[in-house]
Amino acid sequence: MARARDSLQSIAFQNCSVTKAASRCDFPKLYGLPYNQTALEVPVPPHVGPKLNGLKNRGCWDCAGCESKMLECVDGDIEYHGIEFAADVEYPTNGSSLTQESIIAGYMSKRANPNCDFVVFNFGLHDTATVGAAPEIFGEHLDYVCELLLRVYRSDNLLYMTSTYPKGTLQPAEWRNITSPAAIFGLNQESRRVMKTRNINVLDVATMSTFPVFQALYQDAVHVGSAQEAWYRSVAFSIFERSLHLWS
Repeated sequence: MARARDSLQSIAFQNCSVTKAASRCDFPKLYGLPYNQTALEVPVPPHVGPKLNGLKNRGCWDCAGCESKMLECVDGDIEYHGIEFAADVEYPTNGSSLTQESIIAGYMSKRANPNCDFVVFNFGLHDTATVGAAPEIFGEHLDYVCELLLRVYRSDNLLYMTSTYPKGTLQPAEWRNITSPAAIFGLNQESRRVMKTRNINVLDVATMSTFPVFQALYQDAVHVGSAQEAWYRSVAFSIFERSLHLWS
């Protein structure tokens, strides 16, 4: 999603600058809401992220490079919110135990412009570490994310993007049976079901990611080349095309 953001910026927005950014262990740097320190001392529940760096360093992202950013551009703004898991306790705040509650209900709801905002969201690749073997739990988590978003936006303002399939030959051995094509298939199926029940449109890129022209671009098991190459530019154009109905 971060690479899709960068590609979208390059093709559709002019003269952008980063005006706010969180650091890996400082969500409040962007969001302004302080951590609930008591909640950070509670053990991470089963089937919930974080699983790696954030498990050992509470209040941090697992991922380096997933940090949230705000970009202000001449033609509009782009906000990237790095919520890693469909159920995530990396950023608890007062009254919100989940990161998605803190960010969607605590931050996005205060800034929302329902007539202009277009929200594209995805979960799956990181969730294989928590619920890859239990897609029905992933569905429950994802449905709650949709509920939070629909308290702020109309369904027409939302677009869910399915997850690309990992390239197994490039996958580190310890992840091959976790972030696997089979696990992503199950989570994608569940996400399609949830979006149908919530009347949210889906940008279904999963099958397209298996095409040889895109398979040749994989830099590692999950990243399909750089933000300036064909995959992310294709995704960015698709997102931009879907958003035009709000601005026409």
